[in-house]
Formats: sequence, structure tokens, C-alpha cells
Amino acid sequence: MTYFFIIFITIIFCQGYNPCEDKRYLHLKNISLIEMNDREYDYFIQYNRDCIKYLESNKNISNQITIPTTSKIPEEGGSSVYKGPRFGITYLGAGIETENRDIEIKPIISQFGWQYENRIFGDTDKTIGLMEYIFLFGGAEQGYLLPSMTAIAGIRNRDGYEFGFGPNISLSGVGYVLAFGVVTQSGGLVIPHNISFAFSQDSFRISYITGFNSFTRKN
Repeated sequence: MTYFFIIFITIIFCQGYNPCEDKRYLHLKNISLIEMNDREYDYFIQYNRDCIKYLESNKNISNQITIPTTSKIPEEGGSSVYKGPRFGITYLGAGIETENRDIEIKPIISQFGWQYENRIFGDTDKTIGLMEYIFLFGGAEQGYLLPSMTAIAGIRNRDGYEFGFGPNISLSGVGYVLAFGVVTQSGGLVIPHNISFAFSQDSFRISYITGFNSFTRKN
């Protein structure tokens, strides 16, 4: 008797769960896609699918209510690609290799460039893994364009704190970069604040880089 009672209670409980009434899902329905961050979009996609499945399995219910789903999203979800301008300052801890060039560079230079970021794994509301590619030109205020390219593999937690590590190529040579930072969300923009330490064989650099990203969906 106890066994059948447990089965009965379980069936009742499962039938009572309705993902279409999830409070966060209902809130996100009123937000346009461009205003959602990556985690909100994934959450919305998942619950929208669960809601459709729930209504299909409860046709008697779905015939009596208006389906609370939307056509503004693609049939299949996807990861996000973030990209946008970057700017900041760099302290040059050692001289830049200037062989065959008669130039003199002050130790603090401006930076301006572009970043491309792609999320590569991670679930909604959890830590995610990402790849970042940063292309910068420094020293324009001193009359020079000093290029650098960096690729960083990193992680970001649900609160926006992140760190990463990867190779760097610049006029100082080939080395590595260790970066720390935090990302904030403002409407449809993602705003990063990063401090990085770049090391090569004979020099090091410390940079503060910020900017903003917009994002597009990869279906």
C-alpha cells in the first residue's frame, strides 16, 4: 500500500510542476533579446522549450490557455559571440626592442583596439569557459602605433569575475599574459574591466583595459 501511495504522490507532484509559470521565465518574456545577457538568454531558451513540452504533454490544458511562448527566438539556442572596442593604458616595465630604429618611448602609453570573445562551454548561471582575442595599438599619443596581439583562455563565474592566461606577441617579443577582471552588464552592453600582466624574455608590461561589447547569437 505504501509503495502505491508514493507513486501516486509522485505523479501528482510531477503533474503540478508547470515551467510556463516560472517567475524568472515570465519576467524574461517581457525583455527583448538584445537586453538579455548570455545567462538570461540560455535560461529563457531552456524554459521556453520546457514550457512547449509541458503544453504538448498536457493538451487538455493547452487548449484552455494561451500559450505563453514567443516567436522572437530561434528554434535552437546557441552560444554568444561578444565583440567590441578596447582602450586603456599600459606601463612598460622595460624597454621595447627598437633595433634599427631611433625612437624613444615613454613608459606609460595609451592603448586602443578590438576584442573578440567566444563562450566555449558552461551552463546557465554557472561558471563558463571562454576564448578571448585582443588586438591593440599603443603609443598613438607619442606618435607611434605599437601593435600587440593576445589570445586568452579563461573562465568567468556567475558574478562576472574572470581570469585567464595565454600567449602575447608585441614589439617586446613573444611572451605570456595573465589577466584578471570583472564584467558588468548594462542593458545590451557588456562592460569589462581587466588588469593584465604581460611577460616576455626581457620585459614586462602592466595594463588596464576596458571598453564595451555587444553580442550576437550563434545558432
